[in-house]
Amino acid sequence: MHRLRIYGTCNVGAAGTEPREKARQFTPFSAPDSTQVANIAQGKPFENCPIYSTNYYPQYANDASESTTFISHGSVARPWWMVDLLDTNLVDRVEVLPRPGTFAYRFHQVEVRVGSTPRVGEDFSEWPLLGFYEGPYTSIEGRLTFANGTKLCGRYVVVQRVAAQVDLLELADVKVFVDLP
Repeated sequence: MHRLRIYGTCNVGAAGTEPREKARQFTPFSAPDSTQVANIAQGKPFENCPIYSTNYYPQYANDASESTTFISHGSVARPWWMVDLLDTNLVDRVEVLPRPGTFAYRFHQVEVRVGSTPRVGEDFSEWPLLGFYEGPYTSIEGRLTFANGTKLCGRYVVVQRVAAQVDLLELADVKVFVDLP
């Protein structure tokens, strides 16, 4: 008769072969997490609300440069910027670098959501929430990471200010990290 005790390690012995004192020790095997993640947002197609001016293009939000900035038009009530990942992915996290400097405080009450279906209008509340940032942002915070621990499956990632007052959405860089196959 075989007896197993599992307390993080177990003693394994066969009846009648060795005394208990000489039983071999085994520890449970757990394979290391081999999942790799990578930023796939750079250069992907995007959609956005109206822009502030032609100096702040929406492609600046995912051009891998921290010196360019997307800025929404000041008349938009819930400004947003969205990237199309072109395929359904398991989103691990989204890193957002708001516009640093004097106007960094404008970045507050921001949601990041992940969707599987194309957008309809400018209400993204049906898409699962990856994370929320209350703010206000200060440049010493650096990149903000939006993640929820369970990961979300989707093709689209939107960054949207959901504050009651009308103000700008200013993004220096957005990275979307997904699990690679």
